[in-house]
Amino acid sequence: MKNTNKQKDFQVRNLIIDDSNSFINLMNKFYEYSGGKQETEQSIMPLFEKALNPTANLHFLVAVQDSNLIGMISLTFAESSYKVSPFAYGDDFYVVDEKRGAGVGNALIEGAKKEAIKHNCSNILVGVGNDESDAISFYKKNKFFDMECKLMTLPL
Repeated sequence: MKNTNKQKDFQVRNLIIDDSNSFINLMNKFYEYSGGKQETEQSIMPLFEKALNPTANLHFLVAVQDSNLIGMISLTFAESSYKVSPFAYGDDFYVVDEKRGAGVGNALIEGAKKEAIKHNCSNILVGVGNDESDAISFYKKNKFFDMECKLMTLPL
């Protein structure tokens, strides 16, 4: 996504090389928020580098205010035999506490929709916990609907 989307006092854009330090800080806030442990720069940098690789299937849209990252969503694109079209999976969706309710999350969702459309996706999927009522309400306000299925994982 080359164009920037200015809204209020922040913008939404793709992750860029100059974001490295702010990305590490934002990821650690995200890990803390989601109950994970703090990570080192060395463990986060491969993710950052992969997200910057134009041939990788991982894209980060970020919300930026005064050169600081205040929100993010990662998108992974995949093919679906169910709809016979690609879909986008939105993951690592996070807005710093002090910016919640300021339109940052909505702007990130709008940016994700534009990016998914550019990749010819039919839909965006997101995972949300059954007990995350605020997140569920947010997604419903942004026209997501409950698919009435459960996302499961197989650790390897």
